[in-house]
Amino acid sequence: MTAAGSVTRLLLVSIVMLLILWFCCAMTLSRVLYSEQGITNKCQSNLTSIAIAMHRYHEKYGSLPPAYLSDANGKPMHSWRVLILEFIDTLLFEKYSFSEPWNGPSNSRLSPMMPSIFRCDAESGDGPSFKTSYFVVVGTNTLFADDRTLRFDECDRSLSDIVLVVEHHETRVNWMEPTDCREDELPRLTASHRIGPFVCMADGTVRPSLRLGELRDVIRRKR
Repeated sequence: MTAAGSVTRLLLVSIVMLLILWFCCAMTLSRVLYSEQGITNKCQSNLTSIAIAMHRYHEKYGSLPPAYLSDANGKPMHSWRVLILEFIDTLLFEKYSFSEPWNGPSNSRLSPMMPSIFRCDAESGDGPSFKTSYFVVVGTNTLFADDRTLRFDECDRSLSDIVLVVEHHETRVNWMEPTDCREDELPRLTASHRIGPFVCMADGTVRPSLRLGELRDVIRRKR
């Protein structure tokens, strides 16, 4: 084989190898992007499902659930997440005991039974976890005034302009724990996936998170 032929063959082999490498990289990137999009879609779906359960609660009881139920001393005992279980997982709701705190001996055994809609799939890599990154915003001007119940008709703005639930990864809590974001201590929301965090409006629509100043406005049920 001539020197020119050897060079040509080497060049062809190099091109083939580069094409194979390019194809492998493209397939890997495609899988990553597909996985990321799937996680994003699931997170949005979770928030929509939570909103639907909230609306079903409102239809049955005439109001939204309170942010929490408190004991005789005003200490939070049961979260809104537990209250809407009736419309998510009836059997799990029936197992929950309202006669003891959320972390009482009987209720603690329910922690591993966390409904999937309270878990963002992007957090599954953290190992077994029964924590949620979905919160309501509690305050006198929001849809969740501590242990008071509020109706949608008490709002003087469109439900599409009022925040119902927010995503905040940095302050995850046990899904049964009656802890949420506070209106007067509203954090900059975070997510564990590339797109987001998301906020779910009271009409069930899901939006990418707003700037903190805008968020402070749309958590208010009145103008």
